[in-house]
Amino acid sequence: MKHINLINKYGSAKDKALTPTERKKYYKALRDKKDKVIFILTAYGGLRVGELEQVRKEWLKRVTINDTEVLSINIPNKCNDINNLRKHWQPKTTRERTTYLFNKDLWLEVEHYFDNNKSIGIKIRAIQERIYKLCALILNKKTSIHAFRSTAQNYLKYERGFIPEVIAVMLGHKDIRTTLKHYNTMDKAQTESYLQQQLN
Repeated sequence: MKHINLINKYGSAKDKALTPTERKKYYKALRDKKDKVIFILTAYGGLRVGELEQVRKEWLKRVTINDTEVLSINIPNKCNDINNLRKHWQPKTTRERTTYLFNKDLWLEVEHYFDNNKSIGIKIRAIQERIYKLCALILNKKTSIHAFRSTAQNYLKYERGFIPEVIAVMLGHKDIRTTLKHYNTMDKAQTESYLQQQLN
């Protein structure tokens, strides 16, 4: 395996989304159920790392939309901190939002995990470290968790066909210009996402 530079180890907000090929390769290589749930919630659901640390069973709910069952993830605007019940936790945008998981195999995996676990059970820095090491090992690239949110945006746009206004709400973008900045560009990951959708 090619050496990965450990300087600025977690990457940055400018990290590129995973291509659909990389996304599938990464998920397939994961052996730990916790790592799979982390990836599903971020690369398909678009959760931020702080939300990932706090996510719990009561945030999850099956809903039926047009006869299709999906899993909603309802992120509150305030709740008890899962690591310290005497403290309150608020999401980055300080307002509640709902995002969804559409692939039944994936959301069943998340449901099953939270049937047996209270939370992800690791803190933000450890989550970042875990993702960095796994991306280096599996994909041979330096990638931060933010790249998984970009991956989710590509997935929602190209594979689910959602308009930017819906994606902005699901990802919790305070300003739709954040969504449009990525929505109206085309890089390798976005090109592959688009071609896969068109050639289906």
